[in-house]
Order: sequence, then structure tokens, then C-alpha cells
Amino acid sequence: MGARGRKPKGALTVVASVKLRPLEPPDDMAAEDAEHFRLIVAKNPLDQFKVQDAPLLAAYCEACRLAREAQERVDLFGLTVPGARGVEKPNPAIVIKQQATNAMIALSVKLKLCPSCRAGGRVKKAPAETETPPKRQMFGA
Repeated sequence: MGARGRKPKGALTVVASVKLRPLEPPDDMAAEDAEHFRLIVAKNPLDQFKVQDAPLLAAYCEACRLAREAQERVDLFGLTVPGARGVEKPNPAIVIKQQATNAMIALSVKLKLCPSCRAGGRVKKAPAETETPPKRQMFGA
């Protein structure tokens, strides 16, 4: 057990500050995804992302690119495309975009990129009305 009471000034130690470096994208990422990765890291506090967040952030950047590419295909070919028998069918890029968007939503929560996460989970609610309902009277009195 340690000694009780205050420690003398000479016993205090100085903790050296650790210089944080921005998280770097994995080497196997596509150039466009790596640029998006660096942009996200640069626009957030240095201590927000840890080394173990790199795969999640890489997946988020890939999902963003997939959603963008799928939207470009929808813009190019429209909501429907001709099917095998000449019957119009929904553009498969719509499903790809929806799946990529769902991945982005889930990953943005985990990485604390969504607005509610940045607010610490405490989003201000609208003030309640001050008017109270009338009290009920017993026996019509």
C-alpha cells in the first residue's frame, strides 16, 4: 500500500505529450476511396479514429463510392431497364444503392459520423407546452 496524504512536489512526474498522427487508409484501397478516407479523417478531431477503426472507415468509404456509382447508373439508364423478354424491370442499381446506403448508415453510427453521434446522443428536444390540462372535478362540483 502507498503512503497516505499529499505527495511532495519532487515526487510528481511529468507525462510527456503524445503527438497524434492522422489515421492512414489501408494500402489496398482504391485511390478514390483512399482520398475520401483522408478527407473524413482530416475533417474530424485527431483522436476520433483509432487504428482499429481503419477497416470500418474503409468500408464506409467503399459504400459511399458504390452508392454514388449506383446512382450514376440509375441516372444513365433510368428506374427501369429492359428485361430478357422485353418487359421492363426495376433497375438493379437501385438495390445496390439501397444496400450501400444501409451500410453507410450503420457504419456512420459506429464511427460517430452521424449528427446524433456528434451531439453525444443528446439531441435537444422541443420545449414542452406550458399549458396544463384542466383538473377533473369530482361529482360535477
